[in-house]
Amino acid sequence: MDAAISHPALVQTLEVCGLPLVVRRSGTGPVVVCLHATGHGARDFDRLAQRRGGAFTFIALDWPGQGDSPREAEPASAGRYAALVGGLLEALDLRDVILLGNSIGGAAAI
Repeated sequence: MDAAISHPALVQTLEVCGLPLVVRRSGTGPVVVCLHATGHGARDFDRLAQRRGGAFTFIALDWPGQGDSPREAEPASAGRYAALVGGLLEALDLRDVILLGNSIGGAAAI
């Protein structure tokens, strides 16, 4: 049985492609970038990060206007979100990551 382990998240606001985006980071190990569905937020991945944070570093962002990130004028789209993921990876100087996405987050990952 896999017991839940607490791995508190570091929550910060990063400038990504000229936008302030809220990012949650926790755990240690290979990096998993978590991309949530429209109308949700980075906290969707909290339980996974708590349970597997000893094996992976989880980075989860809030898309613009969702979770704790402020809105932007540009409409939501997989293409827009893919650009934001690229900007996040660049801002954090990450190269080899696992992308884990749900709904539009999965489309952005592709």
